[in-house]
Amino acid sequence: MRIKFLGLGALILLMTVSCKKDLSNLVETQPRYADAGDGDLDVLGYGYDMQGDYTSYTAAKRRVIDVRKMRTSRPSKIDERITNRQYFEGRSGSDFNEYTKSHSISVKVNGGVKVFGLKLFDSELRTKFGDSSTSSSTFSFATIDMMVEKKTLEILDDDYMDIKTNFLDQDFVNDCNTLSAQDLVNRYGLGVLKKMKLGGKLSASYHNQSNSGNKKSDVEAGAKASFQFLFKFTVDFTGNWNSSSSYSTNNQLLKYETVGGSPGHSIVGSSTLGSPSNIDVNNWSSTVKTENSSLIGFYDDSFILLSELIPNADKASQVRELIYEKLGLISYVYASNGKLLAKIWGSPNLDDYAFSSFEILNAAGYNSHNEADYIMSHNVVLNTGGTTYDNESSYTGDYAYKFSEWEAPRTIGVEKKNLNPALRYKVVYKYSSWTSKPIPNFSSYQITSLPPAMWNDDAWYQATKTISGVTSFEECCFVGKIVDDYVVYPEGSKVELYIYDRATGNVKQTLVFD
Repeated sequence: MRIKFLGLGALILLMTVSCKKDLSNLVETQPRYADAGDGDLDVLGYGYDMQGDYTSYTAAKRRVIDVRKMRTSRPSKIDERITNRQYFEGRSGSDFNEYTKSHSISVKVNGGVKVFGLKLFDSELRTKFGDSSTSSSTFSFATIDMMVEKKTLEILDDDYMDIKTNFLDQDFVNDCNTLSAQDLVNRYGLGVLKKMKLGGKLSASYHNQSNSGNKKSDVEAGAKASFQFLFKFTVDFTGNWNSSSSYSTNNQLLKYETVGGSPGHSIVGSSTLGSPSNIDVNNWSSTVKTENSSLIGFYDDSFILLSELIPNADKASQVRELIYEKLGLISYVYASNGKLLAKIWGSPNLDDYAFSSFEILNAAGYNSHNEADYIMSHNVVLNTGGTTYDNESSYTGDYAYKFSEWEAPRTIGVEKKNLNPALRYKVVYKYSSWTSKPIPNFSSYQITSLPPAMWNDDAWYQATKTISGVTSFEECCFVGKIVDDYVVYPEGSKVELYIYDRATGNVKQTLVFD
């Protein structure tokens, strides 16, 4: 016994040293998604690789939220619903890029709703059909899922602070304190599952080549006809899929597989659709029960970004930036002369942002109003394609600081923007004034004092507020005071503005709005 005990201790020590040296190996070898298919809470509250396979346990990572603790202490926060229904879902695209955009997912961010959909779950189809077809613009793609839904699960708690305080898995908390942002994403994925469908699914992915004027419509008709031809099962869509009997049969391929149900009745294979098959779909679907259900589907709001649940604010910010980068949600805004004006993390829709910044870079000569001593670095309205009536070398001097229409020969134009009423926006001003109350609807802003500008002793202030349910920002425009920085951006986003030295052309200062 002593020898066995020492051997085990040495093995444990060796594993510990090895894990410290190679964290990625630890991530790959430790068991994941331990509750998958348990007939209970499954992988609800688990991290998920939102760039991996769609609705696949291979994309599930490790537990982030202790859902069993939540169900015990706050049972109203876990919704477990028996559904027992059967239906079809479909996704399609005239090419691979359009197909991947059909995997559009909404994600809760700090109480606001942001729609992501870039680069999500594209590896699934690449694996099935290979790079030769997915990289070719001549191929079109469609997927039909026959859903045998048995149950839905959802975490109803949108109070992330409550979750972070009371219901995080302890291993996740420990990892947040010790792992880097990259290692956290490797171990837990980009998002956390808060809403999911369970049951069985027959997923059939189809491609063809078409010369028609509407390739998307053609591939939809081909996928639907092929599914019915191979499985002898009528596809009934509630959507607007094309049901024409005329479609391209060039390079048709249908790959299919089932998840959930009895393993002995699973269906998997591929067909070029040259001849019908004898596959009995009912023989498989009848074996799908609650106790052998698998993850089969998501909703528009199925995920919380991992960064939203990290207790440490600095680490959360690092992870959020990494997630935005991986999802392609970092945008760059340039002036007409090619200078980088801003870097934005967040919504891919640049119409959700507006900013203006006027910076004094050389204090000497202010009293003489010498233009050479000033630089106006931003006056940007993104939905008009960049800078407005001036750029970073125009309207310098004292008049560059005048914000109202009647005080300066320019307008900021933000009232022209069409904004999303579903988003929560942050509005931030930095200004100099004889009074701290120069802004319309002053009482709705939080006002804080700022240090005096380097070129005078005037009092400076910052006004901040969050608003939602709006389609424009007329109330924010044309404040008749000297404004230094003005930013409108969706809550949960991050904006960096770059200030350039007029003499050298180099970045002098970076302003961060987070």
